[in-house]
Amino acid sequence: MKDEFAYSADDLARKLQNVSDGKEVSCENAFTVIENTRVLPLDVGKLINRLDMKITCCQLGLFGYKPEKKILKPADSVSEQLTSLIMQYVNNGRIICADVWKVADSYGITRLDAAAACEKLSLKIKKCQLGAF
Repeated sequence: MKDEFAYSADDLARKLQNVSDGKEVSCENAFTVIENTRVLPLDVGKLINRLDMKITCCQLGLFGYKPEKKILKPADSVSEQLTSLIMQYVNNGRIICADVWKVADSYGITRLDAAAACEKLSLKIKKCQLGAF
């Protein structure tokens, strides 16, 4: 993702502080910084960790909510078409976060709905783009 734009850790830290309360930053706001700076998600996640901030409100509903932490629930049902799309990305019963986002974007559903479909299909979502899991 990096190209002609170069951001120092201090610049990125300021951008993260601007979209956070200083102790927590939402997944969505972290990705706003990523989109605006073209810095790799994992690099932003590492900086969030170094700033001793917590990532909240995972866009897949897996962590960072209060009080229950996880809000992801299985979908009531999953169409054959959506199942087929999801299964293109599955390896050993697992699908990575970035691929759930791809499914959501290509199927025209929210990321949380895509994750709910994965949950219904008993798939484990792994490898957070920010490195949280």
